[in-house]
Amino acid sequence: MPTDAGVTDHLYALGQHLWLDNITRGSLLTSQSEKIEEMLWISLRMFEERKNLLARMTGDSADAVVRRKNRQQARETQGYIDRIRAMLLDPRSDRPEDTLAHVKALMAEPRKAKSTR
Repeated sequence: MPTDAGVTDHLYALGQHLWLDNITRGSLLTSQSEKIEEMLWISLRMFEERKNLLARMTGDSADAVVRRKNRQQARETQGYIDRIRAMLLDPRSDRPEDTLAHVKALMAEPRKAKSTR
């Protein structure tokens, strides 16, 4: 059955648009995943610095209440460190869409410190 040239041109243009749209989405997702990963590494370093500061403050304090409060905050901070490290070091996939879905799932978990030893 012969196809009208206008319909063929339209279908060709539509196919190109869908192909380009898919490429753009993939690039955007990759870019977002890279930015999320960068921010997670920065957050990890900040939480580790906070934990180290709390440890120094605990050792320097003569007040038992302050030491106890600092130790509790250090345990909570370690919980955040563990969660972020788990997000960053999860070997399940290198695909950006998997990384983004994994981060969303971990962020939806209850926000409590895992290390309360």
